[in-house]
Amino acid sequence: MFKQFAVVMALLGCLTPCWAADPVKVGEQAPAFEMKGSDGKDYALKDFKGKQAVIVAWFPRAFTGGCTKECKSMKESGDMLKKFNVAYFTASTDPVEKNAEFAKSLELDYPILCDPQGKNAEMFGVLMEG
Repeated sequence: MFKQFAVVMALLGCLTPCWAADPVKVGEQAPAFEMKGSDGKDYALKDFKGKQAVIVAWFPRAFTGGCTKECKSMKESGDMLKKFNVAYFTASTDPVEKNAEFAKSLELDYPILCDPQGKNAEMFGVLMEG
């Protein structure tokens, strides 16, 4: 069902997007991201190649109402996702410390990827103005 190097990307939009770049489309190879997780570990897409598909669901800001619901929903879907042998993450441009606090407050069973400079968000085409 999943290609070995596929990324399913969900834009968990609390805002209307204003694309900085073209968003990744279904079937396209994902950008070669590298980000630190809220668990303190480093994650790179290349580490999953040939092993697992990767899901990255972007959200605008930690501790906001809609994004809190979205991160909880990803946690609640964890058992279903694990059946497909995928690595799954949410991601935002918040700093590691804020996302670590956010993940802990929600008791997430997956790491939030952190992109405080917005470099990866721009590659994925999800960076918004402001």
